[in-house]
Amino acid sequence: MISSLRTRILLISSATVVGALALSGAATYSIVRSNTMESIDQNLAAIASGNTLAIDKWVAAKAQAVKATAGVIEHGDPQGFGKHMGDANGFPIITIGWTDKSFISTSATTPKDYDPTARPWYKQALAAGQLLVTKPYGDVSTGVPYVSFAAPLVKNGETTGALSGAVPLDGV
Repeated sequence: MISSLRTRILLISSATVVGALALSGAATYSIVRSNTMESIDQNLAAIASGNTLAIDKWVAAKAQAVKATAGVIEHGDPQGFGKHMGDANGFPIITIGWTDKSFISTSATTPKDYDPTARPWYKQALAAGQLLVTKPYGDVSTGVPYVSFAAPLVKNGETTGALSGAVPLDGV
């Protein structure tokens, strides 16, 4: 046993100091961790919000280009309008398909027997009757995943085909 009063006081004092330091350290760790996690959450939310806004604006610009081009394509030079839409708005592949399965495409790798009416973007645009953004799909010639901004072509109130501006997902 501890017989000396001095030793007892020293042990009690030491235990009190060590206990206080341990509690202080644990409290400090908890507060710093909580504040750090909150700061990380706020930063991630701000980054996600900024990226969402940028993607929304990007999608709106692409959609507007396709919608505007689809509105005038049946009244003029389809190939010229399609090429201009691709050049001005960053669509690497523009495809215009008509109900008779004829098509115009800016892709050099599109096969001669290509049937635009069988493609998801064509079917979805005609079914929706308005501009839409497709789910990702594989390019018919390369297999690269693309997403298309597609709109039906309407002339005199009748749907005559569809226009697609395709963007590879590796560029988004």
